[in-house]
Amino acid sequence: MIEYKKIRILMVEDMKIDSDLIIMELIRGSLDFVSKIVDNEEDFTEEIDLFKPDIIFSDYNLPMFDGVTALEITKNICPDIPFIIISGTIGEEKLVKIFKNGATDFIIKDRLERLVPSVKRALQEAKYKLQKGSYEANLYALIENTNNSIWAVNLELELLIFNSIFEDRFEDLYHFKPKIGMKIDKYLGEKELRKWEEYYYRALEGEKFTIEDFSYINKVSTYFEISFYPIVTNNKISGITVYSKDITEKKAHETQLFRAQRLEVIGSLSNGIAHDLNNIFSPILLAIEILKMRLIDESCKRIISMVESSANRGVNIVKQILTFSNPGINHQTINILSIINDIQKIINETFPKSLTLNINIEDNIWNILGNSTQLYQVLLNLCVNSRDAMPNGGKLTISANNIIIDKNYKLGKKILKEGKYLFLSISDTGEGIPAEIMQKIFDPFFTTKEIGKGTGIGLSTVSTIIQNHNGFIDVYSEPNNGTNFKIYLPAIVSEYIKKEVPSNSDISIGSGELILVVDDEELIRDIIIENLEMYGYKVIVAENGIDAIELYKENKNEIKVLITDMNMPKMDGLTFIKTIKEIDQNVKIIAVSGLTENYKKLEFLVDDFLEKPFNSKQLLNTLYKVISNIKK
Repeated sequence: MIEYKKIRILMVEDMKIDSDLIIMELIRGSLDFVSKIVDNEEDFTEEIDLFKPDIIFSDYNLPMFDGVTALEITKNICPDIPFIIISGTIGEEKLVKIFKNGATDFIIKDRLERLVPSVKRALQEAKYKLQKGSYEANLYALIENTNNSIWAVNLELELLIFNSIFEDRFEDLYHFKPKIGMKIDKYLGEKELRKWEEYYYRALEGEKFTIEDFSYINKVSTYFEISFYPIVTNNKISGITVYSKDITEKKAHETQLFRAQRLEVIGSLSNGIAHDLNNIFSPILLAIEILKMRLIDESCKRIISMVESSANRGVNIVKQILTFSNPGINHQTINILSIINDIQKIINETFPKSLTLNINIEDNIWNILGNSTQLYQVLLNLCVNSRDAMPNGGKLTISANNIIIDKNYKLGKKILKEGKYLFLSISDTGEGIPAEIMQKIFDPFFTTKEIGKGTGIGLSTVSTIIQNHNGFIDVYSEPNNGTNFKIYLPAIVSEYIKKEVPSNSDISIGSGELILVVDDEELIRDIIIENLEMYGYKVIVAENGIDAIELYKENKNEIKVLITDMNMPKMDGLTFIKTIKEIDQNVKIIAVSGLTENYKKLEFLVDDFLEKPFNSKQLLNTLYKVISNIKK
């Protein structure tokens, strides 16, 4: 009859609950063992001699002792006894140090399912060390305790060794587990095979190198930094060790930084170009109004209308460039109905006929304050995603409603301020979103689309735009039952009664009021003079802030309104306005600029703001509002 010896386990642990959990895990793993538990150096040293353990477990930190010291004592007294650290997360540097000092393995306390296999392997390796030494066993322990994928192949590209991270990634890609001795190139596709054979053969020729590679694992785009090292045995290359590190998050940060830097450069360039173009378009638009009044010939009027149409197209292009390069600016009062109408046209003209569109908009829908280009982008992106989720057709529904949120209104974990909101819903009857990726859909660069068909920026941008509008976006989805995106945007409802203001088709007429115009562009000054004098105003002009200050001092009691450009030599518009305000707090000022972001700096300093380029109606009606003290 064979007598089986119980495994003798010496445990360094001061928390009873932890030692109980460890013992329970050993029992669950059907290990036949006896154990002793100590919590200080004196008892530990004594029990090594008296208890004669086959294996030692130790926590990393204890009040009167620590795992590093216990490891040193073990290696000095009985270096062949396996030593396993069982602790919480301790950091990479400490982890490397304990393995250098001779630890057999490291087990995280909340992953005790690894303990029994580790004990069995450690005891087996202890026997192996007696014959072959400790190098291979320590190597295996080292590669197993890393967050990166490690594997090695021989000259025939057969797997020699690999860690659990490699095993998991291999299974995710090929849907079966790798085995020692299998030829790793056997399971690669033709394109993949050519690429990896090139890497392997470079390493087999003695080259050490690192490359970046891309994989599509579980519908997630993943980037890796992969290093190749030749294995040299008896001065000959006998195989390759490969080390693969997941750098997806790093790549995402790099791409975001590059994109931000690129947009910053584009923004600076766009602002400069926009300023010059606005100064070109302003006199054109102002002159058109004068010519339309003075011309009698109908053919000439048609030509002027064509010129006006072309100039307005140019103005819109400039505004689009500024919106792209300065996405956080240019918030205006918006009625969502006009954006939905534009989206409806796009869908009807370009989406498959197998897709049915329903539009549900509440009567008297509230306005919002925002950027129409960005909100158009939000709705279009969500509608395109819905289209892609219904390749065989389905129903897309866009709804808009007024809602009032009070203190009793709950939206998941999100707390919305009480008040009036515009509620938008974009729902489809498509494939839906799997629960396991629902939490990631708004992450930058996350995409479930095939390589080349999606950037992963769409929903991230949607979320950012909604946040910049002080709103919130929520999503509900079930696989094969469609998806519903819900957007909440703060509504604006006017509570004051506006005075009568001339409509855009009417032009107000002055009554001899004196206007000071400040602009460094002679063409703009001349055409503004022409417009204002034609409609009953008196005008004096200055080409810079310094001259304008002297003019204002001389005519302070007569000047009704000051119209000033913001971008001028000698003294910029902001400095000029502040200086004038020191002279006269009650002066009425209209600021003029091609950049609407300037208005945020001036909001409490000026009475109104004219965005370049502007036409005669805009100039004269803004002037009328300021003179008449009508609210902006």
